[in-house]
Amino acid sequence: MKRQKTKYPGVYYRDHDGERTFYIFYRLRQGDGTFKQVEEVAGRQHRDAMTPARASHIRTKRMHGEQLPNQERRAKAARKKKTWTISALWEEYLEFNPGHKNHASDSTLFNRYLAPRFADKQPADILVLDIDRLKRRELKDKSPQTQAHALELLRRLCNFGLKRGLCRGLTFTVQMPRLDNVKTEDLNPVQLRRLLEVIDHHVKYNSPQRQGATMMQLALYTGMRRGEMFKLTWDDIDWHRKNITLKDAKSGRDEIIPMSSYAERLLNEIQAAKSDSLYVFPGRGGGQLVDIKQQVNQIKAEAGLPADFRPLHGLRHVFASLLVSHDVSLDVVSRLLTHKGRSVTHRYAHFEDGILRRAAELAGRLVEEAAAENVIHLKA
Repeated sequence: MKRQKTKYPGVYYRDHDGERTFYIFYRLRQGDGTFKQVEEVAGRQHRDAMTPARASHIRTKRMHGEQLPNQERRAKAARKKKTWTISALWEEYLEFNPGHKNHASDSTLFNRYLAPRFADKQPADILVLDIDRLKRRELKDKSPQTQAHALELLRRLCNFGLKRGLCRGLTFTVQMPRLDNVKTEDLNPVQLRRLLEVIDHHVKYNSPQRQGATMMQLALYTGMRRGEMFKLTWDDIDWHRKNITLKDAKSGRDEIIPMSSYAERLLNEIQAAKSDSLYVFPGRGGGQLVDIKQQVNQIKAEAGLPADFRPLHGLRHVFASLLVSHDVSLDVVSRLLTHKGRSVTHRYAHFEDGILRRAAELAGRLVEEAAAENVIHLKA
């Protein structure tokens, strides 16, 4: 069927069985600033009472985002008709949050604990009894923290569906297990000195564990989280202002921390290795590193550290402990650690850059002193 023009730009029709079908053609702006060419049916002459003028009006609305294109309207209608089980909500949640931070751990929790019991259930059909059975069976013998993470994911999926009008939510409040997060990992002076000796050995002799060793050094100098070091790129290092930017930190926003002379020296040494990757600690093929557990655990074992000491997260605690033990205020330490739990008033209680910088410098100096300290054991 030949396409026939109308007097309206971007509007044409085709004749079929004595009835005209009107089409519209327009460019739709995408989120990244580019444009997509769209060609779709506006309606039929008799069935939809469609005219060239009405088609042109529809075209204008869709061009300006006032009306969804046909494909998106059909998808939206299909979502409304869909039975929103927990499994369906999980798939929609993943599509809505591509590449979210806890994807791997959330997937494990969902597949191992939630899917066996709730995959085909809708949120409104879940009973308190179902939660009790989950705790007694799938989550039996699991730590309170694992139980809390699994229940929190279930609650998050139900709330996700409710807020987007996909389904009704839970009819009760999920009771979360009590967590004891008081434990603070620390090292005594002898343990810290022994660890620094092992780290220095791996760095000096460029061993296969060198990258893990340098990450442990940076954790001691800055208090950075493992994930923040994984994502750290050379563009995040401001050599001129002596700052490090933590992109999309755990606080939910970009954070800036001071770079002490000790951290600067370490980063210079890493850069001197002349890696072509944009990441400070690159993974395979120069991409983002995703795991360093094997290396840091070997260093931990060589240093004879306690079995329950977490190599990178524990050093973040050591960084904080060193500063607090030398009378650095908790507010300053919290700021350096970019704690998410800082109160709203911290937005207005601006610390001078010099205070934070001096604290960061102190942490580096204390680590260096711990490495150089000679411990002599005298006989009784």
